[in-house]
Amino acid sequence: MGPSLIASTAETLADRYADLLAMGWRRRTNMLASSAVEFSDLAEFDDRLLAALESLLLLGEPATLRMQVSTPDPVRAGEMFAITLYALASDNREMLDACQALATAIPDLRVGMVDAFEWAPATPRIRAHVEALPSSIRLRLIGLRHRDFAGVAQQALEQLQTIQEPTAAEIIEALQLVQGVGRHDLAAAARRYLDHAVPDVRCAAAQTLLALAPADHTLAACDTVDQILSDSAVDTAGFRTALRSLALHAPDRAARHLETLGQSAEIRLYLIALGWLGRIDAMPVLIDHLAEHQTARVAAASLSLITGADPVRDDWQGPKIALNGPDELADGEIPDVDPDAHLPWPDTAGFAAWWHVHGPRFDNANRYFAGRLITPEWLGEVLISGPLAWRPLAAEHLQRLTRGPRFPTRLSAPAQRALFQTLTQKGIA
Repeated sequence: MGPSLIASTAETLADRYADLLAMGWRRRTNMLASSAVEFSDLAEFDDRLLAALESLLLLGEPATLRMQVSTPDPVRAGEMFAITLYALASDNREMLDACQALATAIPDLRVGMVDAFEWAPATPRIRAHVEALPSSIRLRLIGLRHRDFAGVAQQALEQLQTIQEPTAAEIIEALQLVQGVGRHDLAAAARRYLDHAVPDVRCAAAQTLLALAPADHTLAACDTVDQILSDSAVDTAGFRTALRSLALHAPDRAARHLETLGQSAEIRLYLIALGWLGRIDAMPVLIDHLAEHQTARVAAASLSLITGADPVRDDWQGPKIALNGPDELADGEIPDVDPDAHLPWPDTAGFAAWWHVHGPRFDNANRYFAGRLITPEWLGEVLISGPLAWRPLAAEHLQRLTRGPRFPTRLSAPAQRALFQTLTQKGIA
């Protein structure tokens, strides 16, 4: 085999593995939002991504040339993930600097870069690269990866305490770090920000109190969330975040907001929030929406979240229905993006049959998550082996019950698996 053939083969392999990482990132993002994919599936998928990364490192120079940011092709978020991940793993400072510069210039690429920092295997070099990032990225990563690097969270918290007049963004970053590392001893300090002028700061403060602080702070936190949800100036993302926090951590206070939401145009969010609440008295409303094409799938997702019933396993998946078919669109009209494209279509009669058999074991006095009462033991099981879409919710519930660190559900599967022992300690699972 001549040198030219060897070089050509190496270039082809570098292309293949780089594309696998880029396309894998996009597919992984969709997987994390799916209730049809479990952690075991994620573990198998992440092993393939790690193998692709290792193969690129073994290829050496051909891979380095392939991963240059100065490629003539447009760089998208998936490519940014692949290039940043390779730069981190190979400790290529020049390439990493180019990635950060490009992500700064093109904000849409930032998510790929940040995900690479989340996902990269832990090494002392990774810590140094994380600590060199701007605070807006660094603090979030420390909240997720503080277990990987001893002392990094405490160092970050001490640095934050030296800021005399923090900006709104710095306050939010600090509160999110407290939540990530589970510093319940610092959570009560968030109360001072409940009256802040910026709604996002007030929301972050209330979230911190509801998740980690003693119960005597709950009333003030709920009052703040009430005000946010009643403020017409709050944007959609802020409203959703506030409602989710209230529904998960103080469900009784969420009831009136859901009643108002159910009478508005935000029916999808209303149905999603019913799932967050986990109340059995929501069954009639959710079942009624199974017959409505526009809301059937999101209603089914909330039914699954509450009851644990799976459309495929429990035989209530229905045939696919085409929304916005060609005959319904005017010439040249672009169909609306389907927000529920990743969800299966339900069969109303099939779920009714399942509910007839299994419904009696549920009662209106309790809240349910994935078919069971919300206990640390059950939440630990969901985090270890449950559907990916449910795991972030399980992590939030578990943090409230244990007042500890929030389990990081976006890290690589090997990194998460190494933390499973924390879920089985002290009788959690």
